[in-house]
Amino acid sequence: DILALPDVFLRDLMKAVEIEDRLSIRLTCRAFEKLVAESHAGYFHRAIIYQAPADNSFKFYIGGAHFKDFEASDDGFRQSLNLRNRLFSGIELDSFSVNFGDDATVLSKEFVRQFTQNFKIDNMSFIYVLSLEQLNMTREMMTWFPQCKADVSLYFWPGTDVLQALPPVQELSIFDSKTEYDASNWPWQIDSALFFVLLGKHTWLNLNNVAVSSDDLERTVKIISAETRNKYIHIKVKKSIVADWLKSHSIFQSYKKGDRHDQYEVASELGQRTNMGLRYTKATSRPCLIEVVGNAWEQGNTSITMKNFE
Repeated sequence: DILALPDVFLRDLMKAVEIEDRLSIRLTCRAFEKLVAESHAGYFHRAIIYQAPADNSFKFYIGGAHFKDFEASDDGFRQSLNLRNRLFSGIELDSFSVNFGDDATVLSKEFVRQFTQNFKIDNMSFIYVLSLEQLNMTREMMTWFPQCKADVSLYFWPGTDVLQALPPVQELSIFDSKTEYDASNWPWQIDSALFFVLLGKHTWLNLNNVAVSSDDLERTVKIISAETRNKYIHIKVKKSIVADWLKSHSIFQSYKKGDRHDQYEVASELGQRTNMGLRYTKATSRPCLIEVVGNAWEQGNTSITMKNFE
């Protein structure tokens, strides 16, 4: 009789089973149903709450288990909370994601708060944040897990003041969902003042349409190389600015791997020289590794990546 085993053993055993197993075990008898509901689920890599696009519904995944769609209403929130409470009393997650789906927020903040009660989360990810309402909801959710690292992907322009007031996150991405990828058509631009505020506050940055000068790129390299923690940026800028910065260090199209120019070493030659890899050799803490995507001596825009770790 497995139920005759010590309670501490049964609870440890329940931490080792999959969510699908919990669903099956709880249907066996009332004793197992009680054990499942009152025991901790253990550790899982990921869970996500996902709002269906252009639909008044949502679903959630935990571990490898996918659950049916629920209506985004008081009744639907109550049904999903009842199911969650019948499956475990608590859970530990490496990653918990909230995907808002579209710009019409239907997820109830109070529902998400109750759903994540007794959760231990290492990383939170807020995907496709498309409105100020969703961003405010995101910021409040971050306060529920103050020790948790957070990633935020914005697909709208909240304004400079809002971005400056955003608390530090692990990764901040700012895109635009309603314009073409060509930066010349974008309705907003990140100037150098805002860029350096974001660079100083957040660990990883992924930004489009950044208006910086060649001197700003040099300053960015020095800031990243002086960091003791991992630092990463990926920005889209004008190719002419990158070319001016490279020329100021006597780096031209005829570079070769291993060449040293001023304070930089050419670290890689990729493809038909469409990408350029550089290493800053005067780092005060960690070497800054730089990759310029595309030919910087052509017209248009390009992406440049800087990081201080291999």
